[in-house]
Amino acid sequence: MLRSLVGSEMCIRDRFQGDRFTISFNAVTHAGSHAVLAAESARAVSEAVRTQTHLAISSGLASGTAMVGNMGSATTKRFTVLGSVVSCAVLLERLSKRYGSATTTPTTVVAGA
Repeated sequence: MLRSLVGSEMCIRDRFQGDRFTISFNAVTHAGSHAVLAAESARAVSEAVRTQTHLAISSGLASGTAMVGNMGSATTKRFTVLGSVVSCAVLLERLSKRYGSATTTPTTVVAGA
């Protein structure tokens, strides 16, 4: 489902952990207005989950600089995105869940859209 909702050629889907996942734009391929794409993706995923399962999900959108690439040990590597911006998005998602909103986004991301 996620692959069909989020433009696969413009993003990296990463970190599927339990009921959380991370989607990053502009990490490898320039995606134009990544803030708009992120907001549209969050809305599409939220609507699809609500329609198919009758559950509400929450999202946290953040924008900033991150390390991107293959990381790990000599025997175990994984392509991932790391940085404080990822931690910020996780915290924003937790705020969305706590206050019952669909998406929490800093004004800096909204202004960039």
